[in-house]
Amino acid sequence: MLNLDDTIFFITLIIINFLFIKNYKYLGKKINIYDLPNEKRKIHKKPVPLLGGLIIYFNILLLIIYIFFKDPLILLSTFKHTEFKGLVYLFIILTIIFLIGLYDDKYKIRPFIRLIGLSILIYFMIKIDQQLLISHLKFTFTNSIINFDIGLIIFTFFCFLTLLISCNMSDGINLQSAFFYLINFSILYFIEQNLIIFIILFSLLIFIFLNFKGKIFLGDSGAYILSILLGFYYIKYYNLNGTLKADQIFLFLFFPVLDSMRCFGFRLLKGKSIFSADNTHFHHILLKKIGYFKTITILVIFYLLPLSPYLLDGEFISAFIFILLAYFLLIFKFRS
Repeated sequence: MLNLDDTIFFITLIIINFLFIKNYKYLGKKINIYDLPNEKRKIHKKPVPLLGGLIIYFNILLLIIYIFFKDPLILLSTFKHTEFKGLVYLFIILTIIFLIGLYDDKYKIRPFIRLIGLSILIYFMIKIDQQLLISHLKFTFTNSIINFDIGLIIFTFFCFLTLLISCNMSDGINLQSAFFYLINFSILYFIEQNLIIFIILFSLLIFIFLNFKGKIFLGDSGAYILSILLGFYYIKYYNLNGTLKADQIFLFLFFPVLDSMRCFGFRLLKGKSIFSADNTHFHHILLKKIGYFKTITILVIFYLLPLSPYLLDGEFISAFIFILLAYFLLIFKFRS
């Protein structure tokens, strides 16, 4: 139940976001961060402001400030932390990751330099917070548990980095990333109500409203902070709540990872850098053949398929096999 202070805060937040919606063009000109249609692979015809990350970061920041002055202990529980020092480090790391994305949106950092910077930040994040370490793997289809006696940091680091790179690469057409994040953060919120996740969902709805007609894009800043927080809460819920199993999380996050791994392999076979941008992504292939609305519909179906074992009382391994088969059959059909 919301008290008066909470009600005033959320009304104020709604008003601020409404003003953002009304003045996004002015803000875009002031910040001057645009996605320019200067490459053949790009679909849009005019410069589009990269303001999605700003919406998400700014709303999270406002909520953190409000909770801190209201009751700092709520802030600890919201981020699943046990002490404020770790929470401060986490927020500093998230801010730097966001700023790297924002700087890259404006000035374009070399991929290798960007990778090194993000890798260092991810390493420090999991090194500081021991509850982010994936020490074991539990599955829905067996009682056996895989324990990691060594390599905890390396495995967790690899999971975070893979998710961040894959989600960033999958941000290709309007609403594609928005729906992926919306579905996954909704799953997390359904498992446990959380104020940060709630504010992320609220921010995503604002972004979807503007992104639907291509008025703003998410940008690297948005993709980076959303991917890190998505991985953060999935691991926290896995380690602390016990309601999720490893194969469930893997399946929820599988599609962008699958597509990015295929693109990496394709580029290597062509003798190109794995970080070279091209139009070999799943959404590019479908877009050329069946148009935007059918493409985004198919993508949303793939994002929702991991929920089928819950709805149809099936097994996650069956859903995994179905996603793989459907993915490669569609690529074969539309590339031929």
